[in-house]
Amino acid sequence: MNKKTVKELIKIANTLDNSGYYKEANSLTKLAYDVSPDDIIMPGDQKPEIQQDYSNIDVILENLKSQILTIINTANSLPELLENEEGPDDSMFYYHRRDLIQNLQESGSKISSLLIENMNFDSARDLEDKLEQ
Repeated sequence: MNKKTVKELIKIANTLDNSGYYKEANSLTKLAYDVSPDDIIMPGDQKPEIQQDYSNIDVILENLKSQILTIINTANSLPELLENEEGPDDSMFYYHRRDLIQNLQESGSKISSLLIENMNFDSARDLEDKLEQ
């Protein structure tokens, strides 16, 4: 997940909390804070050179895909509009929810493509380059 997705999760959680959906807000907040900003490296940032074994990348990608699907299902289970909102034009929540689902679906599609291609990666840079395509 990138910073944009994390920010969308936090925005939706705040909106839910303000509208009385405390349980749902707490679930999304926990998801958002489980992702460390230090783990997110933006394009152009320096990355530490750490040698890692990517022989189990299929397992890692499957786990990531599973987590993304869980978050998508949670986001889809949220109401499209909050109480007292008349329609999408009256709701920032509607747009945040939609954007979150779209970002997650794009991430899931990229991961699925990598799994289908059954690629071998020698480094984190190789994996990152392929995900950015």
